Amino acid sequence: MLGSLEMVDTVVELLSAHPHLPVVCDPVLRAGGGGRLGKDEVGYAMRERLLPLSIIATPNLPEARILAELPEGTADECAEKLLPFVKHLLITGGHGDETEIHNRLYSRDGLCETYTCQRLPGSYHGSGCTLASALAGRLAQGENLASAVQTALNYTWRTLRDAEQLGKGQFVPRRLPLDFCS
Repeated sequence: MLGSLEMVDTVVELLSAHPHLPVVCDPVLRAGGGGRLGKDEVGYAMRERLLPLSIIATPNLPEARILAELPEGTADECAEKLLPFVKHLLITGGHGDETEIHNRLYSRDGLCETYTCQRLPGSYHGSGCTLASALAGRLAQGENLASAVQTALNYTWRTLRDAEQLGKGQFVPRRLPLDFCS
């Protein structure tokens, strides 16, 4: 079994062999357990080696803080530190107590757009990968970035709205049979 740093190395090696592939990086640094030191090392490797091979990264704010090495950083501060490594950055909200979720899209060219949605009750597992997958699919279909982000965020919100709680744990997004295009 590969360790986290070896997995980053493997992904970088594969992507380097195929530079034409558009990459959406979902830096899963806050799921599961694990020691903080390990996450920092992986965050550093992702920032330095994987983000430059990506079109866009989709960290949540806690992950963006790890990638930017800013433990108390705001989304704006994290974006400023991370944009030299990746062309576009979508920092997702939802980890506070606010009644609205603010997802922020940043680009190297100075674009900063905020997408707001209603907070849903409950705790969810799989929202980040749902978003990244939906975004990758829309980009692969040729949709422009801003539209693809909006479509992916809308889709993700609907999967969370319709989520199922399996047992007593977190809610799991219901990805199907939602209409992806509406």
